[in-house]
Amino acid sequence: MSVGPEGLAPTPEQQSILDLGLDTIRISAGAGTGKTTTVAMVIANLVRSHGIDPEQILGITFTNKAAAELADRVRIYLGETVEPGREVEVHTYHGFAAQILSEFGLLAGLASRPEIITPTFSRQILGEVFYNTDYEHIDITWSGRINRIKQLGDRLGDHLRDPDDLLEAVHPDTEPWPERKEMLETLARYAKEKRALSVVDYSDLITLSTRAVRHHEFIASTIRSRYRVVVLDEYQDTNPAQRILLTSIFGGGFPVVAVGDADQTIYEWRGASAENFENFVLHFSRPDGGEPIARELTANYRSGQPILDVANEIRLQANPEASGLTSARSSEGTIETHWAADAMGEAEWIARRFERLHDNGLRWRDMAVLFRKNRDFPVIVETLARHDIPIEVANLGGLFSVRAV
Repeated sequence: MSVGPEGLAPTPEQQSILDLGLDTIRISAGAGTGKTTTVAMVIANLVRSHGIDPEQILGITFTNKAAAELADRVRIYLGETVEPGREVEVHTYHGFAAQILSEFGLLAGLASRPEIITPTFSRQILGEVFYNTDYEHIDITWSGRINRIKQLGDRLGDHLRDPDDLLEAVHPDTEPWPERKEMLETLARYAKEKRALSVVDYSDLITLSTRAVRHHEFIASTIRSRYRVVVLDEYQDTNPAQRILLTSIFGGGFPVVAVGDADQTIYEWRGASAENFENFVLHFSRPDGGEPIARELTANYRSGQPILDVANEIRLQANPEASGLTSARSSEGTIETHWAADAMGEAEWIARRFERLHDNGLRWRDMAVLFRKNRDFPVIVETLARHDIPIEVANLGGLFSVRAV
């Protein structure tokens, strides 16, 4: 079966997903396994083979970039299947919540259509509240205090809680409650200031839309009636509030396709819960009421098998139930590790290793160093230069860190 451009055929793993048709499915997609391609194939297959209109499919992902990429990929895979101008609806998770508030905001307690403020503007409002408040326990001289208060507010929002909910549990004579109580009172004043300005931040989008949906069933039924299936991308990075919003609308047997990887939860620092993906089968169900179907993508198109063998070993240390990834392409090579005492020792080891490889006939242009952060560039670049190894810095940010430039 071909569901892609130029007759691109699905892999056996992808075909096993396409064969399920319109159903509730959890797809565990390891790194480099073609997740976005698979999602586009699923959507195209539903349109071509199951009579679903593009407008009846809702796709939700995390970033604007990912949403645009998914929409473009779907457009390519659909090709001439549908008339020009007919599109699958793709949003970010916050964009979907914003759409709900733009339509039903009055029921969420908003006097008018709110303006969504950036994190910078949000911090500015909180800062004005903070510096216009007298504190007994909070140290206002610490520059990071405003960020700590904002983080507390965000975490409360991740769990659909207000400052008042936590204030009710305050034990004033127990550390660290005196300071925390003042932080919560600051957040309450911050919320009041946002209401006065008719603005909402990103955390508010999820909290307010979820409240509207949960308190007014007709909102959920109205939204649900517009679609026949929802596809949730990067579901492992959703937080509890986002999950509750989605289950409030699409729970109870509505077809849901969730794609993610519990081992790639990268937003835990801002409230993401890998348990959402792991417990997908408890939160959603198939149209017939049964448990969602589980499928996996394990064929990796990004790395050779030697790299994957090491990655699989490390992955199993963190998640003993994880399935190993296999390379979809032939490759050779070995993995060699080295533990250096400091950055200079690491740089010297790399330089000497490159020199040995070059002496054995490997061209300089066939060697590379990959960095995790731009700030790690200088010591490696300077050490390679000291060994007269020709260098080309391929990252603009790293280039500016080189003194000669």
